[in-house]
Amino acid sequence: MGVLKSLARKVGAGAARLAKRGIAGALDSASDALERAVFGNKEDSKTKEEPPDPFADIKEKQRKESGKVR
Repeated sequence: MGVLKSLARKVGAGAARLAKRGIAGALDSASDALERAVFGNKEDSKTKEEPPDPFADIKEKQRKESGKVR
C-alpha cells in the first residue's frame, strides 16, 4: 500500500508541475496579447527602419576636420 501512495504522490506532483507550466504559459501569452493591444505590436516597430539622421553630413564633416576619419 505504501508503494501505491508514493506513486500517487509522484504522479500528483508531476501533474501539478505540468499544470503550473500550462498556467504560467497561458498567463505569459495573455500578458503579451494585452501588451500588444495597449502599446501596439512590438514586431512592427522593430522591422521599421529609423529615419535618416539629418545631421549625418555635418557629423561626418566634423570627424574629417578633427582627423578622426574612420
